Amino acid sequence: MGYRFILVFALALAGLSPNAVFAADKVSSLVGEELQVFPGDKFYAEENVVEKPSFVIPVNFESKMNGSMGFNFRFAIDASTLSWTRKVGEWDYFTAPADKARAWHGLLGTVLAEGDTVGIRVNGKGERQWFVDNTIHNQALGTRGTTIWKRRIDPKKDVSVQDGPLHKVLVKGSKIRGLEYLGLRDGQLRIRYVELTDRESTEEFFFPVTAEEPMLIGIMGLRAEVSGIQGSSVRIKVLRRFGDGNFASPAP
Repeated sequence: MGYRFILVFALALAGLSPNAVFAADKVSSLVGEELQVFPGDKFYAEENVVEKPSFVIPVNFESKMNGSMGFNFRFAIDASTLSWTRKVGEWDYFTAPADKARAWHGLLGTVLAEGDTVGIRVNGKGERQWFVDNTIHNQALGTRGTTIWKRRIDPKKDVSVQDGPLHKVLVKGSKIRGLEYLGLRDGQLRIRYVELTDRESTEEFFFPVTAEEPMLIGIMGLRAEVSGIQGSSVRIKVLRRFGDGNFASPAP
């Protein structure tokens, strides 16, 4: 069992959102499960995630709230799902997709900059508020600190907010680790290791193909068996997780 380090590079990310992560394909293998893979398949991933709720705005909604010096401005959220993005103090923030939210003033025009957010925030008591966080817009105009405008959700006048599906969120400070099968070349099996934190790093590993099957390979503490080589396709069974000292029993 041998491997050779081929390439390492790091790429700065604008920020690791719940959706901007390495995700294995729906057919990604479990430990002890054999899976047939083709070049480009992301066949295994480990992630430290928690499930968070979401909210659904079923129809386009437009309203207003008080802003600076008590002057009203308008905001709108088109029909969409609001996903959890952060927790600040006692409030959990659920944000609309950027292309589904707007905020503006009749004289000033838009009051949002790229990166500003609109949505719903909820505290531990279950109180819900609309919020517009236009901190970035205001800081560009010289305002210091954070500017988050909010108002209570009026169940009689506002759109009916519905509970949405749970979605996975990467635990702060943790990382996602995954494997991608790159194929066979020059008698060697090629696999890419991907690690995501606030940066992305990758390494490519080459394993000489032997006549004996299954081949045992290892990457960052993970162990796997490779067999059934047919053209560019192989079968891979992960036996042990990254950095895990225990081998798994084969799936029945």
